[in-house]
Amino acid sequence: MFPQVAECYKSSTADAARNQLGSRQPHHLLRNLPPSSGNKYTPEEIRYTLEASVVQQGLIRRTHKATRDVSFHPVSTIRQPLHSLKISKTVNLSTIASELLCPPLTYEVEVELQNGPFLLLGHPIALGVKIMHMNGEKNAISLQDFQTMLRETTEIRARGSIQGFTRSWVVQTMTNLRQPLVAANRPTVGSVLELDDRLWSRHCVPVHLAPTFETCNLIRRYKLEIRLGIEFGRNYTRILEFEFPAYVLLPSFTRFTQSCVGSLEPILDRWERHVPKKE
Repeated sequence: MFPQVAECYKSSTADAARNQLGSRQPHHLLRNLPPSSGNKYTPEEIRYTLEASVVQQGLIRRTHKATRDVSFHPVSTIRQPLHSLKISKTVNLSTIASELLCPPLTYEVEVELQNGPFLLLGHPIALGVKIMHMNGEKNAISLQDFQTMLRETTEIRARGSIQGFTRSWVVQTMTNLRQPLVAANRPTVGSVLELDDRLWSRHCVPVHLAPTFETCNLIRRYKLEIRLGIEFGRNYTRILEFEFPAYVLLPSFTRFTQSCVGSLEPILDRWERHVPKKE
């Protein structure tokens, strides 16, 4: 599964300057061992076994051997500072009457991952939701539906072909919330309304997921999908979906530290090239 061949080498964009000077060192995808993953019934199984031998000296020399399956999950930390990741969508509300008398009401809905693409197993998603009232009359705004879901994709390269497997993991789903978005003062044109983060702070990323990793023949990656059902005034409900690249980590005991165990440059380079644009 992990051959030491030329195709295993990949350079990151961080090496571009060194490459121009001819001193670039290849980044090998097997520099860090992948985590335990799957089981004997899944094609992407990665299993580790610990073998031990004890030699007993004496009149009769004996050797005792034992093996045991072990679960291996490398601990990761994230270097500071963290940069948030945001996606904004514009919502226009119009009726026949409003089209004749005034322009449609405009709102901007912004979803922010406060720790960028990094999600920690067993921890809540650091999320922020804001709605900006851009023009027109002021309507009460409430959240009706909320869902966060991780889409897991595993790619396996074997015998010259690539197979992909996708599974979905719902972190949280809620309906019929009727939770209002409010500000400290009465909303005015251009005001910002925020959603209380206590709505999702008690729901954590499932601990049974395997962290994101990439080896020569096996890749595990995630996407985070966020679904909001928002009611703008009466009879104006819109369903908005947001999709972020996600890098799932097993946290260390010191949650976010200055050091970084293993290089995250290949992953950072990849998600930075795919940062969603404002719609």
